[in-house]
Amino acid sequence: MKIGTKIEIGSNVRNIDRIDCGLGAPVRVIANIGVTFETDSIDKELDKAKRAFEAGADIVTDHSVAGDIESIHKRLLSAFRCPISTVSIYEAYVNAKLKNKGYFDPDNAIKTFEKQASEGFDLITLHATILKEDLPRIAHSKRIIPIASRGGTMMADLMIENNIENPYWTYFEDILEIAKKYRTSLSLGTAFRPASILDLPDFLYKVEIKRMGALVKKALKNNVGIMVEGIGHARLDYIPRMVKEAKRITYGVPYRVLCVACDSALYRDHIASAIASAVAVAAGADVISAVTRSEHVRRPTINDVIEAVETAKIAAHCGDIVRRGNLQIDKEISIRRNKTTCLARGAPTLLQRPKELVKDYTCTMCGPYCALRIMRKIKKVESKIAV
Repeated sequence: MKIGTKIEIGSNVRNIDRIDCGLGAPVRVIANIGVTFETDSIDKELDKAKRAFEAGADIVTDHSVAGDIESIHKRLLSAFRCPISTVSIYEAYVNAKLKNKGYFDPDNAIKTFEKQASEGFDLITLHATILKEDLPRIAHSKRIIPIASRGGTMMADLMIENNIENPYWTYFEDILEIAKKYRTSLSLGTAFRPASILDLPDFLYKVEIKRMGALVKKALKNNVGIMVEGIGHARLDYIPRMVKEAKRITYGVPYRVLCVACDSALYRDHIASAIASAVAVAAGADVISAVTRSEHVRRPTINDVIEAVETAKIAAHCGDIVRRGNLQIDKEISIRRNKTTCLARGAPTLLQRPKELVKDYTCTMCGPYCALRIMRKIKKVESKIAV
């Protein structure tokens, strides 16, 4: 079994710009959109996707759980030539609740997944590693928040209501055949990521990672692109060991993180996420989620999404400096600052310069006491100073 892998994301249904992810590839940023209520505007969510890609997102995931989800998917997939993903259980769960009065069987899950793959989704998240045997453990968990994954709770609810085992787990070989047919990559969603920094890796978390390893092994044998998701809320000192353990158990496939470094950053979770994500990337994470400031409190605005993507790109780059020694852009900016001013005109930047700085503009931070100007004056006279 090959340790350390890279996958190419891009189905064979749509003509898109495929991207590499994993070993040797740049860190990828995923942004999220989606309709939550019947009254939500699909056009607004599509605009969020557009602005997210413009801000630098590599993948956009649809999290719609209301309205005509099939129509939303069709419009989203036809609007962009960039990778689009979805969470399979969301559509399956909504259909079970609204159309089938809660009835759900394994065939529903497999058919929904195949429909999504045939529509052209490039990456599909599956919550395959929460099982019936976990339900009593959840009920008696000592965690402050036993489970906060929406996909995980949806699957748990369907298993309880219909007395079934998780179909993604039971029929994973069938899913692999479908994924191979449409060249769809899989993302193993984590149901048991900690929802509080006090709920750090316990039995539920550890058993799920081992199950993910078993599914990854099957996917690799079948040449199906796959990544695994993880972390959640975690203290900074725990994050490196969580990343390394997950990579070891899951054969080094791309590791995707949605993480924050504290529970108390409500309304500013993009900052807590950037800090945690940079540490995760430095430790080996390959994909990070663009967490918005409104992650735990409300649906994000367009500006929230743009800010989240830009913040995530900075976090990814900070981690990549450690991970891959990616120093070129920072070197060019420093050289330019040394020759000119802190504006570093002419040098590439990680993000687009704000519009107000594009035209003729002079740095006003230090005024007449600019350290760079004084430094250049010192350099001119240093040869005259006796040592």
